[in-house]
Amino acid sequence: MKKGLDTLYLLYRLCGQEKRNTHTNGETKMLNALERTFGVELEFICDNSNALANHINQQCGQNTVQVEHYNHTTRPYWKLITDSSVHATTPADRRARLKGFELVSPILKGEAGLSAIRAIMDAIDTYTGTAKINKSCGYHLHLQADDLNLKQLKNIMKAQCKYEWVLDCFQPQSRRANNAHYTQSAVRHFGNGRDLSSIENTGFSMIDSARDQTQLANLMQTRGRYCKLNFQNFASVGTIEVRHGAGTLDGEKITNWVKLYTGIFSGFADARLRPSKLNWEETNSNNANGNLTLDKAIRRLFKHIRTEDGAINRDLRKFYQTRAKAMGFETDYFPRPLMY
Repeated sequence: MKKGLDTLYLLYRLCGQEKRNTHTNGETKMLNALERTFGVELEFICDNSNALANHINQQCGQNTVQVEHYNHTTRPYWKLITDSSVHATTPADRRARLKGFELVSPILKGEAGLSAIRAIMDAIDTYTGTAKINKSCGYHLHLQADDLNLKQLKNIMKAQCKYEWVLDCFQPQSRRANNAHYTQSAVRHFGNGRDLSSIENTGFSMIDSARDQTQLANLMQTRGRYCKLNFQNFASVGTIEVRHGAGTLDGEKITNWVKLYTGIFSGFADARLRPSKLNWEETNSNNANGNLTLDKAIRRLFKHIRTEDGAINRDLRKFYQTRAKAMGFETDYFPRPLMY
């Protein structure tokens, strides 16, 4: 048993207990990125769930992971459950009888939560059986949002309108636009769906017109919970689900996605956002009109994503600039999207 994770259970309990920060007058105070609790759901295919759980527990401490039947109950430990939406996609994997599973975290927070993710991914990496991802796998991130007021929630939605195409550039093609059945665009139904100006002007207007959080949530829920920014559980448990991420068992990718979206929630909540004037139909793949490059768009996004001391998170920005290039995008040009 590794001493570093013997205290994980206690940390999980502590993370789950601090769900709100309040001013002395009783009003909810917006959390910074490190204070915001989160949880992850990691889909993958595996040969033997019990063997994998035993291996993780040997590496990380007894009862770190428990195998359970499919359920929606948040546990104080990691649970490994079946997932019927995940399946083997190649003849070899089907012959090996690899099945779909989902590893679901308890409530996590801050660096302790990120460290727990890294430790468990390191353990999976040394598993001698088979645990891997394919195109049927996703990564779902749940973020605490009960500290955000109506205006701040509207700003989060506006940020999604403005930057979903940039976030798509960090993902493989299977997770862009509406290519994944369980991860549909949250904004394509705004405007004509073909250019930023139409999407943002229509989207911003509809978002501003929402009179309460229920109306606001309904704007995004054209496909129920199967969209990149899912508000379905906000009214009941005060969380928002990010379904945009591609499946991964890479600790750095998982934790950087947490940092990115906790940064988006905290950084854009009080931002002043205006609709773009850029029309994709008039912008060719060589960026002939010089309006915008992907690199400029990434830099605009990260102007709002800060470290604890208020500085721009340049390390995280560099990670996603590199990630966009790995996905086949030239950041010096505007990637005329096939997304909408």
